[in-house]
Amino acid sequence: MGINRIAHIVFTLMITWGYIAQNYHPLIEKNGIWYHEVSIKEGMTLFSISQDLAVSSTQIKADNSGLTDQVLLGSKILVRATRSTFDYLVAKGDTPFGISKKFAITMDTLAKYNPSIMDGLQFKSLVVNQKLKINQGIKRYALPEDIINPAPEFIAVDSNTMSFRNFDFSDTIIHYVIKNGDKLSEISKRYLISSARLKSINGLTSSSIKPGMTLKIPIKPAVSQVSVHTIPGKESPVHEPIINKSTPSTYVPKQLNKALRIGVFLPFNRDSMVFPLKGYQKFAFEFYMGVMVGIDSIKNLDINGDVYFFDYHSKEESIDQLIRSGKIDRFDLFIGPMHPLDCEKLSVFSAEKGIPLILPLPVSSMSQNMQRNEHVFMVASELSNQVVSLAQLLAKQSLTKQVVLFQTGLSSDTTLENQFVSDFYDYAPKNGRVLIANESMIKAFSKTSTPLNIVCISQDKKQVLNLLKLTRSNPQVSLYGLREWTEWKEVNSVLENQGTFDYMSTTCFDLENSRVKNFHKAFRVSYETDLSKSVLLGYDILTGFVPWFTRGLPMRDGLMTAFEYGKTVDYYHSNVGLVNCQFKNFKHERKDGWK
Repeated sequence: MGINRIAHIVFTLMITWGYIAQNYHPLIEKNGIWYHEVSIKEGMTLFSISQDLAVSSTQIKADNSGLTDQVLLGSKILVRATRSTFDYLVAKGDTPFGISKKFAITMDTLAKYNPSIMDGLQFKSLVVNQKLKINQGIKRYALPEDIINPAPEFIAVDSNTMSFRNFDFSDTIIHYVIKNGDKLSEISKRYLISSARLKSINGLTSSSIKPGMTLKIPIKPAVSQVSVHTIPGKESPVHEPIINKSTPSTYVPKQLNKALRIGVFLPFNRDSMVFPLKGYQKFAFEFYMGVMVGIDSIKNLDINGDVYFFDYHSKEESIDQLIRSGKIDRFDLFIGPMHPLDCEKLSVFSAEKGIPLILPLPVSSMSQNMQRNEHVFMVASELSNQVVSLAQLLAKQSLTKQVVLFQTGLSSDTTLENQFVSDFYDYAPKNGRVLIANESMIKAFSKTSTPLNIVCISQDKKQVLNLLKLTRSNPQVSLYGLREWTEWKEVNSVLENQGTFDYMSTTCFDLENSRVKNFHKAFRVSYETDLSKSVLLGYDILTGFVPWFTRGLPMRDGLMTAFEYGKTVDYYHSNVGLVNCQFKNFKHERKDGWK
């Protein structure tokens, strides 16, 4: 039994959903149990059927004697049908009898929960777009070859299960009106559907689209076709331990040998979603894609359970409301959120319930309560850890290459500069030393003809940009700085500011790495979009952190992220798996030899 996608998030949640006039796989009752009789078509796999109908592959095999992972084209299998409560909008041609048959409920049940359709003991004529409540009905599984026609739109609400958005995507379509600037390729990326399939469904002979056109888009992520499920090999780069006074021993997690409940908190903010997505919404979309691919990759690691996705910037699923409702009381692991205030709220709850909380992004300001929450795990590493790691790295080189620290004179930089000097001498050999230089001295050092390492740990953009310009033309000078510089637009996207510098980080988005290249190729073929840092972050957390934390498997680096956790008494867990990276020609490269 693999880990399931319980709450599929679709990034058009501002658009309403609709059941439509379709043909469905037949419903069959056998020994008091209802099943979908699924006819196997091209492209269908046991895993895709399991995910679409939210039934484990183990259960499907148990209900179909002799069934293996390889389903035969043209064969039929029985898949247990589940019941839930949802709203339905009447479509043209619907009758009370037809609706009761479609969702396998009795006429009495339909009447009981929809008294407005009754006139005494008689059913009234139904009206198109009339909303009906379907109590404990069976959501139907559509035949894949159906031609889907326009239908009324409505919101399907599953009000009876923990799966807050357990929509049957194969029964759902949206009708998207083309806007100025839209491109077919961008729409295909947005909805995780190939351009070829979009053209086929809409009878298009080219990728040319015009404003005002309406596209039919089936909302069913083709995850079963993704060919990026290979887990990175067992070999793992060996990081030399960073001797940090705040992390004296290695943390060993308590194994969770049970079906897991993992909550992923992402800021889709569906109540005000505007395309193209930007900022945190874009990050959420891409992180979600990475998590989904990661789920496929760990399915063979004896990890099973459910992954729930929560849109914590929507009105219905704010952190406060989720906590008050009790819906997240019994989870085993939380991932996210991304905003400091929401991190703080969920941290308090995680401490109270003893639920581990993984924070993918840096938190700029942490309260004392959050700092002392031993259930919090940071993926990014703090500035102080970067400084320790830089000092350790450069101290080893100090006998063959002079180290110079650029002291900016800014009060905001003084604390970290002093820390670097102290840490440097903790690790330096007997004759190793670091020179302290101001701006005028740095100008002289930048013209050196002998090998030199210049270190700057300032976050002042003016100082950093000036230093990049001074050092970029001299191959004898190696510049060491901070990961944060790589996120500045002034550094990563302005040609005149290009420069080369090394930094220490737990994440390095190295597209030239052979593993990442192979992943990128397969990902692009499957999703027709390029990798992003957010995608790999979601993927790495699922495939790197979760197996280690829940099953005690060896800690393994992801495709972009290094993990290494120390343990401080009464303190949150900081990721000290920093590796030496280089930013050059606007690209990142790992320099620790990992391929």
